[in-house]
Amino acid sequence: MDDDERKIELDCISAIFPEIVLSFEKPFSASIDLPVHPANPVKVVFPASVDDQPPTPPHSETSGDEGPVNGNMVENVESHNLAYLPSLRLQITLPDGYPSSLPPKFELSTTPEWLSRAHLDELQASGGRMWEEGGRTETVFGYIDSLQQAAENAFGHGEDKTLEIPQDYKIALLDFDIKATQAAFEKETFDCGICLGKTIL
Repeated sequence: MDDDERKIELDCISAIFPEIVLSFEKPFSASIDLPVHPANPVKVVFPASVDDQPPTPPHSETSGDEGPVNGNMVENVESHNLAYLPSLRLQITLPDGYPSSLPPKFELSTTPEWLSRAHLDELQASGGRMWEEGGRTETVFGYIDSLQQAAENAFGHGEDKTLEIPQDYKIALLDFDIKATQAAFEKETFDCGICLGKTIL
């Protein structure tokens, strides 16, 4: 029905977030990729595999490989400060009975899986709590907003904390950070020292 509360809410969300994708196969469902660009670069460590020699990563000036200390090798843990991390994919389903009887269904994922499944499950559960504590009313906008705010702190991994990610994902994450940084640089506007005008690279 055109006056279904779920349709009205998703239409409003689409107006606020034009990048959201509404599902044509599953009614009252949608998905959105939320960028993760923390306010400050996040220290990410990639513990080396005991059995396998890790592949050579893309060049990064932010690397901080551990080396010999007083003639002894410390634990082989490689670290990088990353300004960009792969987006958080949010899938939304508004079931029959939402919002008065049933909570919305939120599913979160990252590719590659740089956030643990346990951490994603906790973020998903927070959406249900938000619906309950808010008086069982429309929750989608508030939940997306809360995820965006959490992304500014890398979902609790910022502020001098360390994010540990499996070695298998190192190449993908470093490559993503390099490309995202370059893309952001190319969108910036600079003063031209010759014509004193604005130059967009």
